[in-house]
Amino acid sequence: MHPEPPIVPPVAKKGLSTGCIVGLVLGIVAVLGLAIIGVMVGLAVPAARGVMKKADAVRTKATLKDIEMAVKNYQVEFNRYPGGEGEIECAGSLLRVLLGVNADGLNPRQIIFMEPPMARGGKGGLTGTPPALTLRDVWGQPYRLSMDTDGDGKVTDPEHPGMWLAHPVIVWSAGDDGNPATWADNIKSW
Repeated sequence: MHPEPPIVPPVAKKGLSTGCIVGLVLGIVAVLGLAIIGVMVGLAVPAARGVMKKADAVRTKATLKDIEMAVKNYQVEFNRYPGGEGEIECAGSLLRVLLGVNADGLNPRQIIFMEPPMARGGKGGLTGTPPALTLRDVWGQPYRLSMDTDGDGKVTDPEHPGMWLAHPVIVWSAGDDGNPATWADNIKSW
């Protein structure tokens, strides 16, 4: 018979266990994933703002054209323009005439030349109550316009005082800064 080998007690392993290593790797992956998501969100927010700004400009441009066409259609129907000379706001009597109200006797057949939406939060549509209605852009400012009331086929250029534009009707918005005098962001129909 052979002698039995001596019993050796188990030696404690040095280092991390497999479970600990897996947990550490998962923690690192989670931190890296959160960092990547943070970078992606950081890139997406400015892009989303740019898209929203372009959408506001497109919506404003469409309304400018609606106002311009309404005024031109009024002129064709009544052989005159519904407003006074110079720069005016799309508000009051002018707006009521375009909406089909016989304001000041200027629309006796009450023809509806435009149907803008109601504003939400004072922006992007009609605000006020008759007779004090105003058509506002998406930033809450009233649209402005000029009409060829003397029949010479041109209007004063509001961007370049003393100059003329060969358009019978022009319409513009003050843009997102709300200041009609700063033309860099103004949106115009011409």
